[in-house]
Amino acid sequence: MSVNDTGKNVWDPCNSHEWSIVFCFIMALSILAWLIAIAMILSSRQSRGSSLSGLDKLTGLLALSTLIQFGPMLSSSLHSGHDIYYYSQTGCKMMFYTEYGTRHVITALVCGLVAYAYYGLHHGFESVSGRLGTLGMGWVLLGLAALQGLFGMVPAMYVDLALNGQSCSWTHSMNLTTGQVVSMELVLRSLTPYLVPTLLVTYPTVQLVRLLPGVEEPHKIATVQTIVYISVSYFALNSPYAVNLIVEYALRLSSTPHSFVAVCNFKWFFFLVHQSWFLVAPLMLITGDPTVEMESVKQWTTKLRKIYDEKIRLV
Repeated sequence: MSVNDTGKNVWDPCNSHEWSIVFCFIMALSILAWLIAIAMILSSRQSRGSSLSGLDKLTGLLALSTLIQFGPMLSSSLHSGHDIYYYSQTGCKMMFYTEYGTRHVITALVCGLVAYAYYGLHHGFESVSGRLGTLGMGWVLLGLAALQGLFGMVPAMYVDLALNGQSCSWTHSMNLTTGQVVSMELVLRSLTPYLVPTLLVTYPTVQLVRLLPGVEEPHKIATVQTIVYISVSYFALNSPYAVNLIVEYALRLSSTPHSFVAVCNFKWFFFLVHQSWFLVAPLMLITGDPTVEMESVKQWTTKLRKIYDEKIRLV
């Protein structure tokens, strides 16, 4: 690969530099959207004197997991798109532990939202929210920590700093074949976090849609609709990324030589589609919550516009 005087790769068939810039832009907007959504929901609950519902608690954990998962993804984007190569043995293990584990935690929280709506319609949302009290949230946090450890520890144990010190690679102490590596990545990056849960939540999601016309209370309708939109959009936006990984790994195992230019560009594109959900989800929460008054939304946007205008004047 040729390098010009500025140190930037001249030949980049994957357009990693451009794709990574778009990702950083989406990431910044997503973080801002989640912070605004959390602040508005907390402000709405405080002004009305109501406690946090089960939906609020689960989405709070979802927001925290979103912020955590952006760490390794930002690192990967900087390395692949901006020619910044600095790794350490501990850094490689922590990055793989966080990246592989957190995606399963986020999927588990989305599935938890579906379960919350499903059991809420059958047993009452107040009853389900009550079980998600102090004791219930403790078990939820314990379960999420177990998922993080289960799916994050395996790749962390098998990854090492590459011999050239500029990347992370699978351990050299074991003679892992291409088939073994591909099968592990296929399971941990495509099947268990996205495709298998898609099949699991299909039935309860369909049931929620069928039960929704019989719900009379506006607050319950808004809660179920918000959860359905969030869950369906999550798996719809993640499935193309997961399928593209299957195609990529199938080509790796093929004995016929292939050009990966189109595959890697599709991989970046579907990765950005996958990441766009983290920007859409907080917007769904704000617009779908009837207790969050749209007047407060206008107040927040007005404040942000004033801050932006003041910074422009300083520049």
